[in-house]
Amino acid sequence: MILAAVMLMAVLPTDAEGAIYEDTVRLHILANSDSDEDQELKLRLRDEILKKYGKTLSVFENVDEAKTELNSRLDEIKLFADEKMREWGYAYECTATLSEEWYETRDYE
Repeated sequence: MILAAVMLMAVLPTDAEGAIYEDTVRLHILANSDSDEDQELKLRLRDEILKKYGKTLSVFENVDEAKTELNSRLDEIKLFADEKMREWGYAYECTATLSEEWYETRDYE
């Protein structure tokens, strides 16, 4: 079973918000399944990663600096996520990647 911690680039959800997302790196945690337990675990891991790395990784002047720093810390972030899984009693293997993802624009009511 794999719990993937994926660091990815947010893209343009709408034309009006484009400038915001061009300079944003987004943390995206993928749960092992859609079960309530795995979804809660995903949020718990997200909170722990943000608590440990949030301040350190939010001080950059531009997205290129942030990407460089993230790339240098991917192994460390993966190890941290793996340690949390073991600490919480799960045998899930984590991965950490930095990638650019493209999503369709969504309209919400």
